[in-house]
Amino acid sequence: MAFQISQETADTIRNVLNDAVSSGVPKLPNYAAAIINREGDLIFNDVAGVVGTDKPDIPLKTDDLHWFASATKISTIVAAYQLIEQGKLDLDDEDIVERLVPEIADLPVLKEFDKDGKPVLEKKVKKITPKILISHTAGFAYRLLDDRIFRLLPEDHFETSGLVKDLAVPLLFQPGTDWVYGTAIDWLGIVIECITGMKLNDYNQKNIFQPLDIKDVTAYPLGPLQDRFVSQHIRDKASGAHITVPQHYTMHVTTEEAQTLGGGSLWGSPAEYVKLLAMILNNGTGPKTGAQILKPETIRTMLSQEVPMYKKTKHPGMRTPQPILANVIDDFVMPGMEGKERAWGYAGVLEKEGRKAPSQGAAAGKTGDPDAEDTIVWWAGIQNTYWWVDRKNGVAGVVGGQVLPFWEPGELEVWRKIMNAVYDGKV
Repeated sequence: MAFQISQETADTIRNVLNDAVSSGVPKLPNYAAAIINREGDLIFNDVAGVVGTDKPDIPLKTDDLHWFASATKISTIVAAYQLIEQGKLDLDDEDIVERLVPEIADLPVLKEFDKDGKPVLEKKVKKITPKILISHTAGFAYRLLDDRIFRLLPEDHFETSGLVKDLAVPLLFQPGTDWVYGTAIDWLGIVIECITGMKLNDYNQKNIFQPLDIKDVTAYPLGPLQDRFVSQHIRDKASGAHITVPQHYTMHVTTEEAQTLGGGSLWGSPAEYVKLLAMILNNGTGPKTGAQILKPETIRTMLSQEVPMYKKTKHPGMRTPQPILANVIDDFVMPGMEGKERAWGYAGVLEKEGRKAPSQGAAAGKTGDPDAEDTIVWWAGIQNTYWWVDRKNGVAGVVGGQVLPFWEPGELEVWRKIMNAVYDGKV
């Protein structure tokens, strides 16, 4: 039996979206939600609001293109696991990363800042493996999201420019000894390109997106696709108004001369991107196309691997030096899962206690993979786009808008209400 929502629940979610853009505090410019089940049925797909505050007379459409930012990472991790299945990539290989990408081999490590505030660097003593990259334990951080690397690099440094030289920055610790969220998956994407001899976007199109009939999800939204961009916004914290900003943060993805960034370069509509999640729900096979992307055992491994260093780190969550881009985050907690056990995994955050689905009645817990763990896996993009995969109940989704700063309470509250409606039938 497939996970379904009633018409009443669909209307409830639609009301949540409409309320968010009409009476929310602060009122959001737009919000989108696409929800899919294990059989690949799009059980909800709707939007509210306008394309942007710069285009107040143009309603948002379900096929408009959102910048997924770090929600991109799950597709790169799927690509990496395809190569693992083929024997072309070993997560524990100590030589492959630095042999294929020599720019990473001699990067220094930030030991500390001295009493004068000057950085003290030391030599890297351990090689970076694919496992260290995929687990975010290499020491690569985003300058805009970590105060330590922000102090270290010049003001005009843009590590997501799409250029390898801009990715090649000092590490925040010796590889494998701590955890920090950052550009490690961008480096993993470069490793994939070196192994396959293809641009990551081309590889994904051929081996993941086309087999799953995913349309117009791309790292290079060129030509007419740019006419479907959802505007990007920054909330003015003084007035609460959402101000449209240029596509500054994504200029690297709009030219084919740039490196495909495995950590944040995809654009697309939520309704198309959830087809990737439906494949994960369906044990690695596209439920509508029948294309096997990964083996069932690979899916289970990919979604269950925990990163012990996350629980040991002294720097969990995010401590951004630029509050205009992200709020301070003590820990990554899915709305509605406060106080429950979680971990960081290779694919994203693991909410290990899952959620029951009483709205499914006697079918609760029987609409997904009966052998799956209760864990819900989720992650996000900096523009407040969020995805989740619940294999136990057989439901997944992509929700959110295009607003900074990240981890906005208003955006999170809409996601909370959507999840409550999906699982409980009420907000």
